[in-house]
Amino acid sequence: MKQAGVPDAMESARGFGGHRSGPTVYVTDISKLLDHARVKPEYIPGEQPALTAIGMASLALPAMMIEVDATAVLSGPSAPVL
Repeated sequence: MKQAGVPDAMESARGFGGHRSGPTVYVTDISKLLDHARVKPEYIPGEQPALTAIGMASLALPAMMIEVDATAVLSGPSAPVL
């Protein structure tokens, strides 16, 4: 399930003169990492940043298979306050 606001915030960082850091991806099945790479552009539009992938035995909820930690830094006089 796509979390609302994540793609918008990441794209806004570039629009306001800011930058995006490469996301850290936590996965419970590292063999599915290529699947993540295939769908990543749907969640992070534009030029694809590098990422760090970490294999985990489990995540916060038993049904979770992936968790993404991404940071967008907004800057400039018209950057929105979040």
